[in-house]
Amino acid sequence: MVPLYRKVLFLTKDVIPLAIVFNQSSRRTIAFCSLADPLGKYRSCDNRQPSTSSSSPLPFSPKSLKKCRDFNSQTSSVLRDLNGKSSGVQAKYSDKWSGSDNENLPSTTAVLEILSNGTDAVRPCVVLRTTSKVYFFDCPEGILKLLHGQILNDSRRVRPSDIFVTRSGFDHMGGVATFFLSSDFRREKMRLHGPPNIVRFLENFRGFMDEDGDERGHIKVEERTLESGKFEDETLIVHYLPLTKREKSSKDSLDRAKRRANREKVGNLVDLAYLVEFKKPRLFIDLNKCLALKVPKGLLNKLMLGLAVTLPNGRVVKPDDVCVSSNAGEELEPTFLVVNCPSPEHIGALSDSTALQRYKISNSSTGQSLFLKYVVHYTDEKVLRSREYEEWMMSFGTQTIHLIVNGSGPPLPHSEVSYHMQSQLNHLHADVFPILHCHGFEGTLPNVAPEAPPDRPKVIIAEPFMRFSLRSSVLLEEAPSKSIFKRDLAVQKLKKSPDFDRLYASFRKEADSLQVKETFPRLTVLGSSSSVATRYRNTSGYLLELNSDSCLIVDCGEGTYSQMLALFGLRRTNELLRNLQFLFISHGHYDHFSGIFSMILQHRKAFLATGEKPKPLRVLGPSCILPALNFFDHSIEPLTDFYTMTLTSNLRAANRRAADLWNRQGIVDIGSCIPEFDSMPIKRLLVVKVDHVRQAKGLILELADGKKIVFSGDSKPCGTLVKAGNGADLLVHEATLSDDLETYTNERFHSTMGQAVIVGEEMNAKRILLTHFSSRFGKCPLLPDYLDKKGNVGIAMDYMVVRWSELALLPKLIPLFRSIYSEDMNSYEMETAVKMQKAAKRSEKAKSSGKADIFGGT
Repeated sequence: MVPLYRKVLFLTKDVIPLAIVFNQSSRRTIAFCSLADPLGKYRSCDNRQPSTSSSSPLPFSPKSLKKCRDFNSQTSSVLRDLNGKSSGVQAKYSDKWSGSDNENLPSTTAVLEILSNGTDAVRPCVVLRTTSKVYFFDCPEGILKLLHGQILNDSRRVRPSDIFVTRSGFDHMGGVATFFLSSDFRREKMRLHGPPNIVRFLENFRGFMDEDGDERGHIKVEERTLESGKFEDETLIVHYLPLTKREKSSKDSLDRAKRRANREKVGNLVDLAYLVEFKKPRLFIDLNKCLALKVPKGLLNKLMLGLAVTLPNGRVVKPDDVCVSSNAGEELEPTFLVVNCPSPEHIGALSDSTALQRYKISNSSTGQSLFLKYVVHYTDEKVLRSREYEEWMMSFGTQTIHLIVNGSGPPLPHSEVSYHMQSQLNHLHADVFPILHCHGFEGTLPNVAPEAPPDRPKVIIAEPFMRFSLRSSVLLEEAPSKSIFKRDLAVQKLKKSPDFDRLYASFRKEADSLQVKETFPRLTVLGSSSSVATRYRNTSGYLLELNSDSCLIVDCGEGTYSQMLALFGLRRTNELLRNLQFLFISHGHYDHFSGIFSMILQHRKAFLATGEKPKPLRVLGPSCILPALNFFDHSIEPLTDFYTMTLTSNLRAANRRAADLWNRQGIVDIGSCIPEFDSMPIKRLLVVKVDHVRQAKGLILELADGKKIVFSGDSKPCGTLVKAGNGADLLVHEATLSDDLETYTNERFHSTMGQAVIVGEEMNAKRILLTHFSSRFGKCPLLPDYLDKKGNVGIAMDYMVVRWSELALLPKLIPLFRSIYSEDMNSYEMETAVKMQKAAKRSEKAKSSGKADIFGGT
């Protein structure tokens, strides 16, 4: 009897169907096959309840499921071939930069996704995902944490092969370097398209990435600028469209001269739009036809490549016999345009673009034969609403859909993880853990776009998580609404933690009895992760408000400004930036200073927003960051006039005694080097050499009211810091790794949690706040019992805002953290145990072969 085969579809949470082919007579699964999955997220049905009903879409018994898994593991390579994910095919073509050698393997699926629409803390970013590659259009600062925080995305699959930068500026390329550091997103090769000098700018960071002894910064990067003309690979062709500015009249000659001088200064930069055209799709294997013709699995690749094959019985099978097009029925290949028009004077370059003429209605004699499916507008709202720009939009006809991704529309959150976690912590203490912006957000994103008039182009105000199908067998636009998170559900989950009710009642009793007598100084944790941003923590950054009119920032990792926006909103953030006395950079590692560029630029904009004359931002930092600042100013965006640098290395103190003190003990009163220091509410400002990389410094503040606050920066336990910070009221000390990795931590010139606590004891510090936790931890680091016995140790959490009197509450939170994050901590301990076992085996093997082995990584 010939078995009957049937194909079943069910939807995953990403609204992407998965096909399961099974034998109805034997009730056995034959194959898993994704029909339209740009990320290759193969999901099994193990977590679904098996049913014995004949009408069930998944009529499997548990025994059948086991056979299904066994069969799937045996044929996984074949199934990956069917979806363009074969490791063999990837290995064959991954080393090819050009598309000439692999034109026969264009992607079967292409989805345009809105990662950020610019209404939250991260600037606009759109990605194109295909079966095998991901293309970013702009890569703003903070994108790494955003990718981690979007649960709906599989962050380990969003590894950009190409990044297309529309304009020269940190808003558009500030997040590129993070892909070099993150193991989740890093690729061996990457292409950067856009204005020149971006790669040279990134080279300024490479030394800072390598100083911990790894080679994370060693990625092969190919830079492609306007001179390259276009880019082509196996799936698509991208045309570079220059956006040059039209000169209006001769009376503007002086302005033109200034603009020419500025263009020369920044490397003759030209903004670019990108026209993306898809190649003919590859053939898609029809499993039913293959089974009917008894095609061996070894011949499937040849058929997919468009070649005829001969079966063992002598029959010749052509590709048309077993293959279908992935987008059958579509006469034209989809095309889209990404544009960021800087000003009305640049619209002429778009109107005159030769590459766009064939997509305009006016150039079609018998109806529009070609059309743009989507136009993605990063263009600023003021330019977007101009008459010239609207006329240009209408020239493409009513079939084109215009996606507005410029930060307009109502503010919407983008990171489910951050909002979910902060909602839970807010339930513990509303003042220490305030709700993130947007305050009016209730957990639902409405995705319904208003209907456009028949004679007008369709315009969609893009929202986060929206997806638009370019090449797929199913429609991927999102449903009318999507729930991101519900605050009450987050709290309900919190209450299910072990022994939560008792611990929460005890903490609330302490919190309610506490009298807040002193609001200032007030400490805000903007980032508490080491090396790279994670789903739960950003890289180093601390805001210290000295009073209502004065504040300072200690360290400024990438996304520090975005963290401020998420916590305070734009208006309050601008107020804080106008009150900012100085920005202190402890050392030159990327995770401690890469946010300085946006901070300097936004500090200036904060003054301009109120019509005030901008003041240069005072920066205290090591000389090793100067090359990056200077190159940015010269080749990316003007910066020099917006900050004043006071070096914490090679100081020339006005007080000779201070200089002598520096040479002898590694301590200097840097206040004597700051002209405006007398106007600050600080009695004494000390910089201390610490045991980390060259030029690494700690910071000690003695305030006018006698309070003493110490920031260790990155450091091993340091005797100089202990001596200079003796009697501190608050010590903020790094605790990168757990106590069981003390030897490895010391080799990396960091501190364990236990070492940081001992430093606080030797310093006689009244309060200790531990921070800078390794990215290997999840939501919270391991919390040893000795922390409870000390009674004065707190754990830093991102978005934590602590008034001075509330410092006493931080130790009381540790038992609650153990309860809330117990599952996360147990998972880490199990993973660590497995790693240690593997490391021990590698070590034994290495000893037998005479080679050394090193375990770990921060």
